[in-house]
Amino acid sequence: MSDESLSAAVISKCLYDFAQNAFGKEARTISKRRLILARVVGVFGRLKTLEPLTAKEAQSMAPKEHRVLYEIITQYIQFTTLFGHLKFSPSFLDGSSADALAAPVLAYFVEHWFPFPQQLPQ
Repeated sequence: MSDESLSAAVISKCLYDFAQNAFGKEARTISKRRLILARVVGVFGRLKTLEPLTAKEAQSMAPKEHRVLYEIITQYIQFTTLFGHLKFSPSFLDGSSADALAAPVLAYFVEHWFPFPQQLPQ
C-alpha cells in the first residue's frame, strides 16, 4: 500500500474510542456475560447492512447482542495491536469515529468475522 495507508495503530485507536462510547464503564461486566454464539449471526446480519453503527445503537442492543458486539470490537482492537505492521486503505475509516463505525470497517468485520475464533467458547 502507499505511504498514505492507515496504520494498524490508527485503526486500533478508532476502534478503542468507539468501544469507550459504546460500552464505557460497562466493559468489565459485559466481558463477564456469557457469549451466546447463536446471537453471532444476528449481529453480523446487522453489520452486513453496512449502515453506520452508532455507539448509541450499540448501547441500546439487547444484552446478548451487546456482548457479541463487544467481543467483535475487542478482538479487532487486539488484532490491530498485535499486528501493528498491517496497513489499511486510506479510506478505511471514512465515516468512522468515536461515535460510529461506517461501511468500510463493517465490511471488513463481515468479511473476516472473528480474528481470534479460538477465544470463543466451545
